[in-house]
Amino acid sequence: MKVRLSILLACALMSGACSTTQLAPGQYKMGKSKARIVDCPDLAPSDVTSYIRGADIYSESVVESSVLNINNHLKYLGYYNSDIKTEVKYKGKKAKVTYLVHPEGRIRIDSILFRLPDNRELKEDFNLYKRFISVKPGDFLSEEALVDESDRSASFLRNRGFYDINKNQYSYIADSVSSPGRMILEYQLRTDFVPFKYSIGKVNIHHPADLPFRESVLRELNNIHPGDRYSDRAVNIVYGRFSNLKLFNSVNVELTPSSTDSTKVDCDITLTPSGIQGFKADVEASVNSTGLFGISPKLSYYHRNIFHGGEILNLDFNGNFQRRFTDGVTSNEFGASATLSLPRFLGISTSRFRSERIPLTEIKASYNYQSRPEYIRHLTSLSFSYTGNNSAWKRYLNYKFTPLRLNMVKLGRLSESFNEVVHSNPMLLSSYLDHIDAGVGANIYFSDASVPNPKTDFKYLRASLSLSGNLLSLFGGLMPLDKIGQRTIFSLPFAQYARAEIQLGKTFRFGQMNKEAFAARFLLGVGKAYGNSSSLPYEESFYCGGANSMRAWQARSLGPGSCEVSQLFSIPSQVGDMKIELDAEYRFPLFWKLHGAFFAEAGNVWSLDSSAERLLQVEDPSLFHFKSFYRQLALDCGIGLRMDIDLIVLRFDMGFKIHDPVGDGRWVTPDQWFGRNNFAFHFGVGYPF
Repeated sequence: MKVRLSILLACALMSGACSTTQLAPGQYKMGKSKARIVDCPDLAPSDVTSYIRGADIYSESVVESSVLNINNHLKYLGYYNSDIKTEVKYKGKKAKVTYLVHPEGRIRIDSILFRLPDNRELKEDFNLYKRFISVKPGDFLSEEALVDESDRSASFLRNRGFYDINKNQYSYIADSVSSPGRMILEYQLRTDFVPFKYSIGKVNIHHPADLPFRESVLRELNNIHPGDRYSDRAVNIVYGRFSNLKLFNSVNVELTPSSTDSTKVDCDITLTPSGIQGFKADVEASVNSTGLFGISPKLSYYHRNIFHGGEILNLDFNGNFQRRFTDGVTSNEFGASATLSLPRFLGISTSRFRSERIPLTEIKASYNYQSRPEYIRHLTSLSFSYTGNNSAWKRYLNYKFTPLRLNMVKLGRLSESFNEVVHSNPMLLSSYLDHIDAGVGANIYFSDASVPNPKTDFKYLRASLSLSGNLLSLFGGLMPLDKIGQRTIFSLPFAQYARAEIQLGKTFRFGQMNKEAFAARFLLGVGKAYGNSSSLPYEESFYCGGANSMRAWQARSLGPGSCEVSQLFSIPSQVGDMKIELDAEYRFPLFWKLHGAFFAEAGNVWSLDSSAERLLQVEDPSLFHFKSFYRQLALDCGIGLRMDIDLIVLRFDMGFKIHDPVGDGRWVTPDQWFGRNNFAFHFGVGYPF
C-alpha cells in the first residue's frame, strides 16, 4: 500500500504534461515561452515575461502580439528604441519561443521647468514638496517615473487641503527641439482652475441598526472632525482603522463638496458588517515507514463583536494524536485556549495615536494536556500582549510585544523507568519536572507582500525573542531551595533562559502568468538556560521533522546532532537548544487547481551544553561544534501535490532521506528510499513556508 501511494502521487505529478488539445497537420502546441534580456543589467526577464501572450496553439500572430506588448511596456519604462527578436525551436509537437529583448533609447533629463497655477498657497506648498520630488535632472525619462511623480505630488498637496487636485491634472512635455542636444522637461499642473484649501464640513457614520455597536468606540476611532483641514492622510487613517476591526465587510469613506459652504467637504462613512461569528478548521497528518501515524486537528470559533465594541474572541481546540500500529503505542495531546483582542492599547487613549493601525491588546489563557507512555503533563498559560501592524512604501510589519507571559507546568503520572532516568540526569530533570516559566517576549514579521500567498516575488523576515525568569531572579535570595538547588516560588522552581529565532524567506515567481515559483527559507534558533535552570523547558526547545520541517522525518524524530533516537520515549521526542535549517521548493502548475512541487531540505537540532563532556570527559554526539556541525546536517528531498482552492491550499508531501546523521552518518540512495524508516508522508493546510 505504501508503494501504491507513491506511484499514485507520481502519476498525479506527471499528468500535468498530458494534453487533450487536438492538433491539425502543421500545427504545434505552444510550449513554454521565455524572455532573455540582452545588454541591460537594469532589467530582468520577469519585468517583461507577464507581457507575453499565452495560447494553446502556436501562431505567428500570437508571437507578434507579444512582441508589440513587450515593446509598448519598454517604452513605458523609458526604452524608446528597443530591438526584440524571436527564436522558435520545434521539438515534437511543441514550439518553444524565446524573446531576445535588447532595450535601447533611454534619454536623460537635462533640466526641469515648472508651470503652476497662479495661486500663492499652492506655490508655497509645492515649494515645500520640491525636496521630495522623484524626477530630477540627470534621471532617465520614462512614463512610469512621471506617473509615479504625479501620484506623489497630488498626494502631498491633497494632504495639505487641496481636495480637488488629482494626478490627471498633471501633464509633461519633453522638449528636445528648442535647445538642441538638451532634454528640457516641462512639469505642468493645470492652470485652468483655481485650487484652494478645503476644510471638513459634516461628518456622518452609518451602520446597520441591527448591528449592536457602541457609538463611543466609533467616535474614538474616527479621525475626521468638522472644521479640520482636509487631508487624504486623515481619510486613509479612518479607512484603515475601521477595516482593521475585522467586523466590517466593506468600509466606504465618501467626500462630497458641501451644498452650503463651497470651502468645505462633507464626509460620509458607511460601514457594512461581515459575518460576526464563525468556525474554522485545520488539520495536519503524517505517517512514516515505521508505521508511526500522527494527526493534528484544530477547530476554532470566533466572535468579532463579543462586547459590542469590536472585541474579538477566539476559542481554539486542538489535538495531536499519534499511534504506532506495529506495537499499539499511543501519545495523545489536547489543548484549549481563549484569546480576547481589544481594539485599543490599554493604558493609552486611542486619540494619542495618529496612524491608521492602532495596536491591539491581546489577553490569552490556555490549557494543554499531554498523555504519553512515560508521563502525563499539564501546561497552563496566561499572557498579556500588544499586537499591531504597519505599512509604508509597500513594506508590511506585524509585531507583538508580550510584557507578561506566564506558564505553569505540572506533571501527573510518571512511569517508574522514566522517573529513575530523569532523576539521574540533571538536564532532563530541569526540562521535565514541575516549574513556572514567567517572562517577556517579542515577535516581528516583516514582508514586502500584503497577502499570505502573493502572485509576485516577495521576501520576509520573522524574528522572536523570549526572556524568562530574570525578574524573579532579583528576589532569588528570598526564595527557598528545592532538593536539587533551584530557587522556588509557590513550591515550584522557576525557569530562567533566553531564546531567539530568526527566519529569512524569499519566493521568486516566473513562467507564464507567474504561475511557477521557487521558494527558499533559512531558519536559525538558539536557546540558552542559565541561572536557576540547567536546560531549556521542553516546550521551549527546538525540534525538526513534521509537515513544515525536514519532511522525510516525523516531528521530533531527528537529532540532536548525530544521536540515536532515544529509547527513553516510546514515541520520538528529540529536541535541542539550537536549530539550523535550510529549505528550498520549486512549485509548478499541473492542471485545474492542482500544483506540483519538488523540495529539498537540510537541517538538524543540537545541544549547547553537555554534562557528559563536562563531567565525564565523554564525547557527546548531541553537542554543537562550529568546526564539524555540517557533518551532522540531515538532508532530504521529496515531491508534493497541492490543491489551491482559493481560500486554502491543501498539501500532500512525501519526503525521502538522503543523509541520516545518526551515528557516523549514512547516505540513502534512491533504491533505498522506500525502505523502513527512510520516508514519511504528510498532509497539511497551507504552504510549508
